Amino acid sequence: MYPFGFRSVYVTDWAAPDDASQARLGRICEGFGIDDARVVGAAELAELVEAQGWNAPVRTGALPDPRERDLVLNAYRFDGSAERDIERYPALRSWTMGSEKPWSWRDAALEGAGSGSVCQSAWELHSIYGCLHACRYCHVGRLVNMMLNLEQIRDRLHELFALLPSQRLFKYDNQTDTLCFEPEYGASETFVPFFGEQNSRYLMLYTKSDNVDHLLSLPHNGQTLISWTLSPQPTCETVEIGAPSMSARIAAAAKCQQAGYRVRFRFSPIVPLRTWREDLGHMVGALFGHVDPDLITVDVLGWMRPWQMRDAMDIDAFADGFRDEAWRAIASGDERPGKHFFSHDLRLSVLREVVGLVRSASPTTPISLCNETRQMWADLADLLPYGPDDYACCCGPDSVPGCRGLR
Repeated sequence: MYPFGFRSVYVTDWAAPDDASQARLGRICEGFGIDDARVVGAAELAELVEAQGWNAPVRTGALPDPRERDLVLNAYRFDGSAERDIERYPALRSWTMGSEKPWSWRDAALEGAGSGSVCQSAWELHSIYGCLHACRYCHVGRLVNMMLNLEQIRDRLHELFALLPSQRLFKYDNQTDTLCFEPEYGASETFVPFFGEQNSRYLMLYTKSDNVDHLLSLPHNGQTLISWTLSPQPTCETVEIGAPSMSARIAAAAKCQQAGYRVRFRFSPIVPLRTWREDLGHMVGALFGHVDPDLITVDVLGWMRPWQMRDAMDIDAFADGFRDEAWRAIASGDERPGKHFFSHDLRLSVLREVVGLVRSASPTTPISLCNETRQMWADLADLLPYGPDDYACCCGPDSVPGCRGLR
């Protein structure tokens, strides 16, 4: 796992409900050098949520120290007690992901609300909230909430599968980067072999990490896909603090591809720094010099209000049009929610450039747009062989080998 020093460490009094969870607790504490974790119950945990601001809607870049984190070692409870605690202590609601269940629904209608975005609904798996990277645009803030009872989660996945006869791809985990915590955490060792035995179900690991050696010998049987978020090196250095370099991510993907994993990439979010065109050209050339992805998804920086971007990022480092548009939105007091921060024309300029770069480097690699509008799909139709109703998506519920749009 990554070396990391936490500001405070807490263990819930239900965190280790079985021997496997107890062993995992020991490995995590040893790996992080923790010897003074404080045991807490639900009432004290709710007080901490309020006192430490764990539910505050803050972007990582707005924190005084973006690398500062608190750690809670926790566990899902499947006996109704978590929901009862949430009723008694409402502060626990969003902090515990609002449910006793280790999965949540990505609602396409909600994702596109107010912006006209196109998305694909799906159920997603979760076991950690919070990350050891410190990307300035990130919403996960100052807390790492780690669920330890992975075997209990795994054993309940058949319950989820029975409810979802048509979903084939399960994204894990978009609230964290689980590879940061491996192999001590053991999520890959728990879930990759399990999905390797599922003929029609696929796991997708979602990562920026280069910590992949533990994956290489696991019996994945082609049933695990790995999706890297990839950014140009200037973005890695100035925005994605604590995350591996561009070249390290590409090298990690190459290792995994050689070990038989299907790999895909998200250019997401594309941060429009002054040299974004040159930076993206270098990144695309470096990527296709080492890896043959089965899909690339592209996405422009968004998902925040103007004041959040001002507080989290150096807007003056953006290219002229993007910088000026951001400052105008801030000055106007714009509070619009939704996916898209920059105007259609600015986003189109970036997306047309990057799709063209990928097409030049690899004419047959499938490309999709993440959470974009139908108008954007129409304006890029000359470069994309499919549209908003039939595209393969990085984390779409049926975007697996053999599906439409994939080689």
